[in-house]
Amino acid sequence: MKTGIFGALFLAVLLLGEASCRKSEYTRMAEAELAKGIRNDSLFLGIHFGMKKEEFFQRCAALNKRKLTTMGRNANVLYKLENETGTIDMNFYPKFSDDQIYEMNVLFNYENWDPWARNLQPDSLQFRVKRIFEKWYGPGFIKVENPSQTKIKNDFRTNFAFVKIDGNRQVIIFCDGEMDVKAVITDLVKKAKVKQS
Repeated sequence: MKTGIFGALFLAVLLLGEASCRKSEYTRMAEAELAKGIRNDSLFLGIHFGMKKEEFFQRCAALNKRKLTTMGRNANVLYKLENETGTIDMNFYPKFSDDQIYEMNVLFNYENWDPWARNLQPDSLQFRVKRIFEKWYGPGFIKVENPSQTKIKNDFRTNFAFVKIDGNRQVIIFCDGEMDVKAVITDLVKKAKVKQS
């Protein structure tokens, strides 16, 4: 998954693109949250930032043994979420630095996706993923322009992303392609150190 590159570029565009006197809502949120010095390392399914690679594989093996996860797309871990519209496939795999998780890339799609079913398109899924994440991480997501996408006539993709920052943990949710919604969950403090090294 190439969402890490998007996440870094997206963050850079948001932070560097705000050169005007008035700071964007995103920039104010990022500065305020990072200034708190609070760590929020929890991700989902007992996985967290700082988890070592071997510990991650052991956790996934335990989840698989309990039949909660299985092998997903492109060698990712697959977790199925039940929803009023049907099953949502959640494929995930982390990025590691110094053998520890610092970013989680997640790909969502409807299991029964159909290009003709309006309620199964990624723009509606993006809002459902936001609601799921609000249950996991609490409210406070803001809508920001997504510079990597352009609105195409008759295309259901959206040109915005939802973002939330809690201390060091940033969550970005955006549409990608005809059927997918991507989320990138990043430890901003660790990511800054990774960029410096």
